[in-house]
Amino acid sequence: MAYSLPMVACPEEPVALLSVSSQEEDHASLRRILCDANWQVVEASDGRDAKPKLLAHKMAVVIFAANLSDGDWNLLLAGARQLPDPPKLIVSLRAVNDRFWAEVPNFGCYDVLAWPYIAEEVRRVVCLAWNRWKRECENRFEHPEPPASARTRTGKAG
Repeated sequence: MAYSLPMVACPEEPVALLSVSSQEEDHASLRRILCDANWQVVEASDGRDAKPKLLAHKMAVVIFAANLSDGDWNLLLAGARQLPDPPKLIVSLRAVNDRFWAEVPNFGCYDVLAWPYIAEEVRRVVCLAWNRWKRECENRFEHPEPPASARTRTGKAG
């Protein structure tokens, strides 16, 4: 019996996804896989190039190559954390590295995709990440933090 993945809701309206890699084939593969969905793939060659794009567009999902230099990683992660609705970060690995795979959540990343990409897996992971991002954005608006002026001396809203 073949195992089939459950259907995952994807965006009904266009949503920006940032692809960060020095390899054009990474961007091209994502464009090809996501072309029939409502994903607009925005490309960046490294973390320095990605940061202004994160600030210019509201990104739900970022897929970045694991082989970015450490400085670029830090810029990308720091840039994403500064945003009011930080995107879900997905790492793309060209070589299987179990230790790295296990450490991804510690970096603040959502998931890992192995290269070469498997279309069904990319669509599933990207849509799951978008669903989580969307839910978190909605929850933030449903339960906003009270303004600082509403806090009591104990630091709690009163």
